[in-house]
Amino acid sequence: MLLFRATHDAEHLAIRDWAGGSLTFGEWAERSAGFRDALRDNGVRPGEHVGLVFDRRDWITFAVSYFGTMRSGAIPVSIENHPERIESRARHTDVSLCIVGEHAHRPDVPWVDATDLMTSTGAPDSDAELSPDSVMDIVFTSGTVNGAYKAVRCRHADWLGARRLVPVRRQQTCVHSLFQPHSSAGVHGLLITHLERGVLSVAASTPELYGDADEVARQTAATVARHQPSELMVTPALLGTLLDLELIDPDTFSCLRYVKVGGSPLPEHIGRALTRRLPETRIVSLYGTTESARALLTTLWDERNTDLLGRGTDSTAVRVVDSEGKDLPTGEIGEICVRASGGSGKLEYFGDTEETAAVFQSAWVRTGDVGYLDEHQGVRLVGRNKEMLILPSGLKVNSFRIERMLGECPEVKEISVVGLEVPGKPYDNVAAAVVPRDPAIRPEEITAQYEVLADELVPRVTILVDRLPRNGMDKVARAEVKSLFERRGMGVYDLRAEVRS
Repeated sequence: MLLFRATHDAEHLAIRDWAGGSLTFGEWAERSAGFRDALRDNGVRPGEHVGLVFDRRDWITFAVSYFGTMRSGAIPVSIENHPERIESRARHTDVSLCIVGEHAHRPDVPWVDATDLMTSTGAPDSDAELSPDSVMDIVFTSGTVNGAYKAVRCRHADWLGARRLVPVRRQQTCVHSLFQPHSSAGVHGLLITHLERGVLSVAASTPELYGDADEVARQTAATVARHQPSELMVTPALLGTLLDLELIDPDTFSCLRYVKVGGSPLPEHIGRALTRRLPETRIVSLYGTTESARALLTTLWDERNTDLLGRGTDSTAVRVVDSEGKDLPTGEIGEICVRASGGSGKLEYFGDTEETAAVFQSAWVRTGDVGYLDEHQGVRLVGRNKEMLILPSGLKVNSFRIERMLGECPEVKEISVVGLEVPGKPYDNVAAAVVPRDPAIRPEEITAQYEVLADELVPRVTILVDRLPRNGMDKVARAEVKSLFERRGMGVYDLRAEVRS
């Protein structure tokens, strides 16, 4: 894909970053070739896993590093720029070397600065021989029911789409915001998909992990005004903030043919408000998972069908199955499964054969989401059966991650963290049920333990209980935990006192 663009569209811009830097397709190919040679001079060999640690300020350097690593025959491993996760993920995937962007954290594993590699002059060499069946990259999921992040290994066939590789005649521009280089949505949904289409990909916002949502919205609106794109890719939360701050000016935003929304379902009130504001712009809902690779369900958003994810296409097949993996008839609720046409059928979790067997079955991917097929074979989403919380920023966080962090606090004996849906909002409120180690402890001494969490992860509602509700198998009954929060606002409630009185 990259060499095709460099041959036919060398002078077209491929990427613009938040600070105004730019990269043409020709420069992309040339610089990634130099990066390939520098990697080899640094001892990197084909088949090795090379970690890439970047943030949203480094889109151009990330793009060069990603393809330079691939061209060397090594396998790029996209790692979140988070000080608590770099080392563990690098070790989990047997990374031999980390390439670190200018604004990224320096990990406690072997690393080299990407800028140093880009400015070094290695001996000219040729690209590694790759086939559709070659491993392309490794990208981490955002979290699973068990709280463990999984490393998904893709092959080139899972993302190759040469049918759409045609020279650019009239280049389109897509502005995107909040999508990170380490995520599948970033590296696959943006970097590779935009390369395939020949789109000018413009990063809109600065990269703070838990940044100011209002400031990100202002940056996004300013980027749309500056570049007049035909497409805007955002999360529902960001779209809601743009509307709340009245930043979507109909004249300025009239350039948009599509607003593409991913990460979570689009709330009805946000969709309706955007439709009123931009009646000529089409809203496209995107549904995919890290595990499903190229398989993607899309639909034009319609307030009468807000639960519709889309229908199967020539490129994406879809099924709804029962617990045994058998197809369910129209209208019956089960687990949504997808499969990309022409894929390798060999997607896997690196180093986890058991989970691979459970999720990837005969090239079908069990998404963990619950839904059903309607009479028109459209897929309707019922809910999430993964224990995943969606934060106001659009970030997805597994409840087990927060439980693990708070469970290490000396005053916490047991804890169950759940997400409470907020009416009319595309995110959850984090709520925690805590069994204190000391029965006489004061509530404020428990909430003081939350200082170990980033602000966005701090529970908005806390209840103190003598014990957690459990089922017959002695597992915490999460539905019953959620019921403890009914009709309670934000704050801290000591149910121990209520029970004793």
